[in-house]
Amino acid sequence: MLVLFTLPLNVLTLGLLTFVINGLMLKLTAAVVGGFDVVGLWPAIVGSVILSVVSTVLSWLVD
Repeated sequence: MLVLFTLPLNVLTLGLLTFVINGLMLKLTAAVVGGFDVVGLWPAIVGSVILSVVSTVLSWLVD
C-alpha cells in the first residue's frame, strides 16, 4: 500500500524510493521483533538492498 501511495515520487526517483521504503519497513520490523536490531536508516536501506539481491538470486535459482 505504501508503494502505491508513493508511486509518483517513485517514478521521479526512478525506483530508488522503493529501497528507502523497504528500509523503513525493515526498521519497523526491528522495532516490533525482539532480538532483531537495525541501528539507523542507512543500515536498514543497505539491508533492504541485500535482501532484494538475495531474493532475486533465489528466484532465479528456483525457476
